[in-house]
Amino acid sequence: MRKFLSLLIVIIIIFSCEEKDVVKEYYPNGMLKVKVEVDKEGIQNGLYEGYYDTGEIEQKMNYVNGKIVDTVFYYHKNGKVREEGVLYNNDLKIDWWSFYDSHGVLKNKSEY
Repeated sequence: MRKFLSLLIVIIIIFSCEEKDVVKEYYPNGMLKVKVEVDKEGIQNGLYEGYYDTGEIEQKMNYVNGKIVDTVFYYHKNGKVREEGVLYNNDLKIDWWSFYDSHGVLKNKSEY
């Protein structure tokens, strides 16, 4: 049991030493525009969230070492997913992308 607790403490220390900051940007109206996790060098590393100027989530993606990884999500103002897929070099759509109407119903699926 002691070895397990020691291992658990080491794991917690390792993950808590991962120095990340959250950078926020705001619209002129004071609403949150962007929230992104960055490492100690200021490189995007972690969750990125973009918001409409009215406060609703607009986009969500994950960064590792400044590059987008995994699926990117874009949202309608009502919170339903509008588009989802993978980006290459942070701006080119690749692979399969799904497009939804404002009710969350799949409208189209395209391969890039």
